[in-house]
Amino acid sequence: MEIILKIVAINSIKENFKPSKSGFNGNRVFLSDNYVIKIFDNKDIVKYNNELLIYQNIHKNYIAKLINNGNIEGVNYLLLSRIKANTLYSIWDNLNEKVRNDIMKQILYIKMVILIIFCSMEK
Repeated sequence: MEIILKIVAINSIKENFKPSKSGFNGNRVFLSDNYVIKIFDNKDIVKYNNELLIYQNIHKNYIAKLINNGNIEGVNYLLLSRIKANTLYSIWDNLNEKVRNDIMKQILYIKMVILIIFCSMEK
């Protein structure tokens, strides 16, 4: 949590952060009312760089905005805007087929854009 306090101080944020309640991200995703901090250790450098690239290149209202990123004491981080919403997992069963299909199309669009970005980097 000391790293989170340093990130908050560097970015002059006046909000308190708590670990995400998500079971598999709770140790690396921290939430406040308006921000998300994602931290990555050195073994996750590829994942960090991939996520950074996505946030730098995809600008849609359903994707968090990158506010800052960096490295503190060997820990890479992303500071993102927080999107107020329910998780897709929590509402999926209540959605009709048309809405589910629309969501799947949006997810495929995002995946295609990511693929295009990565392919263009290889050239």
